[in-house]
Amino acid sequence: MAGLSGVWPPLANAVTRLLDAAHRAGIPAQLTSGVRTHAQQRALWRRYLAGMNPYPVAPPGTSDHERGLAVDIWTGTDEHNDLLGRTWLAMGGRWSARDRVHFTVR
Repeated sequence: MAGLSGVWPPLANAVTRLLDAAHRAGIPAQLTSGVRTHAQQRALWRRYLAGMNPYPVAPPGTSDHERGLAVDIWTGTDEHNDLLGRTWLAMGGRWSARDRVHFTVR
């Protein structure tokens, strides 16, 4: 799946299953971020510090995105993201409503 290049293979496989299930249920889930470079994380961190990002952002060098251990998924609504998040938790992943777009294994 596009966007999962460089993501830890077990995570990429689980995310593919989650997205497939969402689409079968009529939820328009989209992968919005996979692996990020240090520079990309730094730019996102700066936007967060400036109040331009509604979700938490890890400081550069500490993000699971930089290690291929996290992805961001958006469904178009908080309710659908929460449903995917609860499904992700049931699959053994890590997720929090505080950062409802962030799906990780840690």
